[in-house]
Amino acid sequence: MALANHFVISVATIALFASACAAPSAPGMAFVNSSGTSSGPGSMLVAFPTTACTGTASAVFLDDKGGFVGAVAPGTATYLAFPEEATHLYVVSSQDVTAAKGTWFRRHDVTRPPERVEVGLVVEVARVDAKNCYRNATPTPTVVTYDVATRATKDLKWLDVRQEEGTAWLDEHRARVTELLDKTPPPPRPAVTTTTHVP
Repeated sequence: MALANHFVISVATIALFASACAAPSAPGMAFVNSSGTSSGPGSMLVAFPTTACTGTASAVFLDDKGGFVGAVAPGTATYLAFPEEATHLYVVSSQDVTAAKGTWFRRHDVTRPPERVEVGLVVEVARVDAKNCYRNATPTPTVVTYDVATRATKDLKWLDVRQEEGTAWLDEHRARVTELLDKTPPPPRPAVTTTTHVP
């Protein structure tokens, strides 16, 4: 019996270790050996390297109608193909998509690249300073040269779009997605500080 209990504990420990080492998944994306989409007209290389402040939230790319375009998770990279009619894409955190309606959010715009793509995106998470991380910091895409984006993909896992899964995921949160696109993100609320005077 003791041996059986030890075996169960060992298996659970191995499973926990394996899940901790696996790269976080991005909604509507699948791991591949290399991205099936390559650089071309309207297609951008996107890298999301991990840092001490990265967390687990993915950067989700939406068109102006709230359609799913793609997503990238910490430790992954992909080629992002702009829909033909899109002039820009909205980028939001996967945490903001699943948050309750009315919750504060941050949204970023990415402009469609020219036909000859010479830029890429590197997704980062902001820090307070060299030692401290922002709580619930959101993924922020930064436009960089294609060479910089390529170097940032080193040692990252590749993703490709699973359109039906991504669309189904957004449909589950459609009211919130509509809010993310229709409303201008409000400024962050200031922290409330209570001061107690002791006589």
